[in-house]
Amino acid sequence: MPRCPYCTSIKSSFLKESARHHCNTCNTHYSVMVGTPFHHTHVGLEKWFLLINLLINTDTQYSSRQVAKIINVNKNTACRMIKRINVALLNMDHRKLLSEIASYDR
Repeated sequence: MPRCPYCTSIKSSFLKESARHHCNTCNTHYSVMVGTPFHHTHVGLEKWFLLINLLINTDTQYSSRQVAKIINVNKNTACRMIKRINVALLNMDHRKLLSEIASYDR
């Protein structure tokens, strides 16, 4: 059961039509992406996971242009995604999540 990122309650209802959760304690709506590096992004998760795999499982340094070409996004989008992942790697909880994502494909 997901935990509300605002009040930490586990009392929530899933809203099928919007694919979000409604907290029955503080009466807010939230997505499971809240509090993760993928929050507030329109890029599909498959592209995020591909980029995470590229950055964590290879020793190669990729430029924003190379990443943009590989995952089929704009150069500026690739740059923001790389920055967001690098910041997330500094946070131990996010580092664990990203490592699990990168190792999942194996």
